[in-house]
Amino acid sequence: MESNPTAVVTINYTDIAAKEAALLAQESDSEFTFRFLQRDDIKIGHLKALAQLTVAPEVAESDY
Repeated sequence: MESNPTAVVTINYTDIAAKEAALLAQESDSEFTFRFLQRDDIKIGHLKALAQLTVAPEVAESDY
């Protein structure tokens, strides 16, 4: 039986983040700032804010 080769792809997240930030800045209202989620966002109520928009699950900090 012949095995399928696995492709390895290297992603440069810094480039992706820079392109995304530029696009968001161009397309969004100047009153808003967009950024990636950070590990500590759970401590400042990220899921509580999300729960105002939709059903947000209770998530342990270790799982966040």
